[in-house]
Amino acid sequence: MRQTSKTMCAAVENAKLDTVVVRRSGVKFPNGEGLQDKLNGLNAWCKVTVLYLNDCGLQERGAQAIADVLRVNRTLTNLNLCGNELGEGAAQAIADVLRVNTTLTNLNLGSNSLGEDGGQAIAAVLRVNTTLTEFDLSGNGVGEGAGQAITDVLRVNTTLTNLDLRINSLGLRGGQAIAAALRVNTTLTNLNLGSNSLGEDGGQAIAAVLRVNTTLTEFDLSGNGVGEGAGQAIADVLRVNTTLTELDLRGISLGEGVKSAVRQSWGNRGGTLYL
Repeated sequence: MRQTSKTMCAAVENAKLDTVVVRRSGVKFPNGEGLQDKLNGLNAWCKVTVLYLNDCGLQERGAQAIADVLRVNRTLTNLNLCGNELGEGAAQAIADVLRVNTTLTNLNLGSNSLGEDGGQAIAAVLRVNTTLTEFDLSGNGVGEGAGQAITDVLRVNTTLTNLDLRINSLGLRGGQAIAAALRVNTTLTNLNLGSNSLGEDGGQAIAAVLRVNTTLTEFDLSGNGVGEGAGQAIADVLRVNTTLTELDLRGISLGEGVKSAVRQSWGNRGGTLYL
């Protein structure tokens, strides 16, 4: 009887269909209310592989419910929690579960007010997590310190290919840390550093590393006001860098002369150049 029961359970599990779950417009789980029951119900009847819970008002308790599910879930690969006011405490809960979860490959934590402490918690786990390939941390104001910690991870992490760090107040130090990491990282192909107040020196550091990095194909430096000097340095680099296929330089205070130089250096490589 026990063996038959196990066989039936296995058959039921194998019969579940892979499912993409996207929240309906207007659906909310304020501070996680009702979320745990909803997730348990989904897992009982299907294999959820993609889960979009963006803008649901989850806050910290909702993040804890998600973390509890991720500890035992073996099917979820793509999770979007953007815009849920999760806060710094939630970042620690999610970071803890990312140490044991081995299926999640795409995670969006954008616009969740994770702050400095949350950024540090995420940075620590990215040193040991080996499954995430796409990670969106945009709009969390992690600041220069946590920004440096996150970018230092790029020296040792060999699985991340897409990283979105826009609107995080990384500043000059953050920009310099990223530039240093990109000298040794060989897996990241898509990086967004938009609107991080990198400044002239940060822009120069980024330009210098683009001479030697041969893996980045998509790079967003928009909204950083790096100025004409760094802009010209980027134009010079584009004469030798042959791997970039998409580059966004909008809103970085370039004059028409520098823009023209960038266009000439970009040449006929194809791809997309935003000025």
